[in-house]
Amino acid sequence: MDSVTNMPSSELNLRNGNIKKIFLHYAFPSLFAMLGNALYLIVDGIFIGRGIGANALAVVTMASPVMEFILAFTIFICMGASTIISMKFAQNKVEEANNIFSIALVLMFGFSVTLAIFGNLFLHQLALMLGATELLIGGVKEYLFILCTFSFTLALSYGLSVIVRNDGNPRITMIAMVIGAITNITLDYVFIYIFKWGITGAAVATSIGQIFSVLILLSHFILKKGQLKLVKPQFNFKILKDISTIGVSAFIQELSLGIVTFTFTVTTLKYLGEIGVSAYGIIAYVALFVFMAFLGIAQGIQPIVSYNHGANEPKRVKHALKLGLITNLSLGILFFLICLLLPGPIAKIFASSDIDLISMTIRPLQIYAIAFIFTGMNLTFSTYFLAVEKVKYSNIVSLSRSVILTVFFLMTLPVFMGPTGIWLSIILSEAITLLVAFSLYRKTKTAKVQL
Repeated sequence: MDSVTNMPSSELNLRNGNIKKIFLHYAFPSLFAMLGNALYLIVDGIFIGRGIGANALAVVTMASPVMEFILAFTIFICMGASTIISMKFAQNKVEEANNIFSIALVLMFGFSVTLAIFGNLFLHQLALMLGATELLIGGVKEYLFILCTFSFTLALSYGLSVIVRNDGNPRITMIAMVIGAITNITLDYVFIYIFKWGITGAAVATSIGQIFSVLILLSHFILKKGQLKLVKPQFNFKILKDISTIGVSAFIQELSLGIVTFTFTVTTLKYLGEIGVSAYGIIAYVALFVFMAFLGIAQGIQPIVSYNHGANEPKRVKHALKLGLITNLSLGILFFLICLLLPGPIAKIFASSDIDLISMTIRPLQIYAIAFIFTGMNLTFSTYFLAVEKVKYSNIVSLSRSVILTVFFLMTLPVFMGPTGIWLSIILSEAITLLVAFSLYRKTKTAKVQL
């Protein structure tokens, strides 16, 4: 029962098992699943940048806030639901957990259908709202059409991966994401280089890859590998309120990526033009990969923290948090050093032989990457506060690092420092947010939650 390979989501393991082994069991499959999820988008960027060109890269960068909105709403539902599910497992209330799971599925699918309808009805207006110029608007609309139409694939692949992980099967989430990513890579090559479908080909390849991930994740429930099963959902206001109260912080955390992307896009367009947006697109792809790695570790500790918080085991909660912080700090330093030492080769992955775009990307990437040292710990604290029902604190951390500080610095620093101020803004926002997060954590220690 104490082995990592066969460790189920049981009370014996989560409450009494070795925390380091449980952390390995949950966090690292979650990490690789998130990286597989990120590969869907990054592979698109590589094939688009190399196979279509810099303007196409700018198109996807402009459209990406919509994708991040889809992810944000999915996380809003599945993180709220999965946190409650873990607590219900700790209280041996499996039937209630099944009902919450079923409600979450209905909400995710309903959201996707709504977005598909209204997104396509107002496609032109949406592209303009995202800042598309006359040069780019055709491509933005082309990409958004596929993205909105097949939004259910993104929502279900991500949402089910979080829920399956909380049902004690983090490895299948990793397998699903990896197979989906491999499918995406293969189809990207076929659709872009052989069929010459351009932006549409990249979007279709991503959607098909996600369908493969969804089918693999559904096998967890069909083959009854965990405790959860689909039942006729019994909606009531309290359940929806509980899911929303917990999920809103995760929603803000993910939506912040879209807000930051949009603000960066508008600012770089103003100071550096379309090629500046393309350069930021490369940086955004790198940042997305790093962000998903951090999020994988942070969400990997969530079932451990939620369960032991529900079981009143504060020492084990603290231990799990410590492992998450140390791991993400180490990853942050590693990613920073890679970007500092290899900015040119990283840019060439996306830009191939476009010398102007590569040179435009190198220095900004080196500056931007300093923020990685702080970002992972901020995401860990935000997820931790959510898992111990300190939703207000989680919201403060999420809002500070995105909507409040980053947008503020993006609006002010470039005025005085020019383009360099664009890249420094993310460093200042993440560093200040980390100080806020530590302060809030100390406050929880002096309160009734004794950690």
